[in-house]
Amino acid sequence: MNKTRLIAFAVVAVMLVGLLFTLKNVQISLAKDGKQTDPPVFSINDKDILRLDNDTGRPITVYRSKRVYLRRSSLSVAPNNKAIAFVESDSGKFFSREAAMQGVYDVPPPTYLQIADIDGNLIFSVNDALEYCWSPDGDGIAYITYDIILADYEYRYPTGLWVIDLKTGKREKLVARAAKLNWAMHDNCLYYVVWDSTGTFMYKWDPESKLISETHHKNIYFSPDGLYYITLRDYDAGILLFQTQTDSEVYPIDVGAKDVQIPEFLRGLGKIVTSGKLFCPPYGWVFNKGHYLLFVSKGGNSVVDVETRRVVKRFEGEIWKWVGNGDAIPVEKDGHVLLGELQE
Repeated sequence: MNKTRLIAFAVVAVMLVGLLFTLKNVQISLAKDGKQTDPPVFSINDKDILRLDNDTGRPITVYRSKRVYLRRSSLSVAPNNKAIAFVESDSGKFFSREAAMQGVYDVPPPTYLQIADIDGNLIFSVNDALEYCWSPDGDGIAYITYDIILADYEYRYPTGLWVIDLKTGKREKLVARAAKLNWAMHDNCLYYVVWDSTGTFMYKWDPESKLISETHHKNIYFSPDGLYYITLRDYDAGILLFQTQTDSEVYPIDVGAKDVQIPEFLRGLGKIVTSGKLFCPPYGWVFNKGHYLLFVSKGGNSVVDVETRRVVKRFEGEIWKWVGNGDAIPVEKDGHVLLGELQE
């Protein structure tokens, strides 16, 4: 081996050691040459969906959108790593300058929920759907359809909560109205929210018994082990942590308009990851196990055990660009994509 090759090898080794040191408390899935290994991770670049190739470690285009918009935060990977889902949309139309200035469409922009295999081949396409979630085994997907009502403002009116069995292709409409949904890991039940003039109600559908029942919970965004759940950000209340068994508030995760203080151990950690909350859960819970929340700030990323109130992992790198299935967090740093996985 000549001197030039030795120097190049040393530089690569130093780069990898630096990354491993930065993420020393996180297990990294790396081949010996530093290439990405399973599970697959994906990203959206303009109108392309990219997958990190296992053999070369380079991103390859698996899907190219022909629509006007390919929504970055809508992309997710099935828990079994066999499929991806994402939302595309086209432009709406304004028939008058006044409508354009008010932002009220005469023809609303159509949206399409797309489900594809990991090579980008479309399996299902659903019109007028936005929010969706995977079943815990990845063999099913639930979604909400809607109509856009045009008045002095644009309002999406829910028209149905649906479930697709990806193995058989069977579609089933569960209810006519639902506002939010989450397919929980701890009991394999699909939870959803119904809003009406009398209040807000939480329901669950059991795929085994096919029964629907009302729950006593205040929200539906459970930790993977089901011991806790969080509310999403509300102007007054912020994000709150609840204990599932008692439905009692534990402590605020993020403050709203009220004069509420977050616990000392959460200060300076930043915000929990809720990007994509308009499309697919888990809304801040990570690793598909336990009860850990992921916080992001300019100073780095932190994983918090909400029960022990401890930061159990800290690591650097961007977590916004690449998407995995939840068992591991894809982290991009210094041009490399690594997988961080929590070991209990």
